[in-house]
Amino acid sequence: MSLRHRMRELVAQNPNIDADTLARKLLDEINLTDVLPLIVDEIKHIQRAVTHQHERAAMIARLHRTHHRQDAAQVEKISKMVAANNARVRELLRRQWQLGDGNAVNIGEATLDQIRQRLAMLRKQRAGLSDTIGYLEAIEAELVRTGANCLNDLLGATVEG
Repeated sequence: MSLRHRMRELVAQNPNIDADTLARKLLDEINLTDVLPLIVDEIKHIQRAVTHQHERAAMIARLHRTHHRQDAAQVEKISKMVAANNARVRELLRRQWQLGDGNAVNIGEATLDQIRQRLAMLRKQRAGLSDTIGYLEAIEAELVRTGANCLNDLLGATVEG
């Protein structure tokens, strides 16, 4: 019987006994080598946590070097929320992104290629919006300058629908 199984059994058999007392009772029953898998699992957990901390720090440092501080702050905020397994993050990860090719993906399941595809789509949209804003600003300025009411007035034309 595994040590974990024995611990579950002991807790089920003694629901009103505190954890410290149950642990001492279990220590009387086991060999020290029985504890090895638990120690290994805990060390692996700690190693993963340390690795995640280093990865998060490296990602934030990289963003500080290559992007605006606001972007790094957003990444740091998201990293902390993910690390805390925040309910808002879990909800966000279930939402879908459109990828621009007719496909969609849950945010939490998006691969690096899909994230890059989404970024490319958004950058293209941003460029289109910038172009549209640019020519609308030029039209606005010309309407203000000439006192015309609309483009048709400005151009002396009518457009039939």
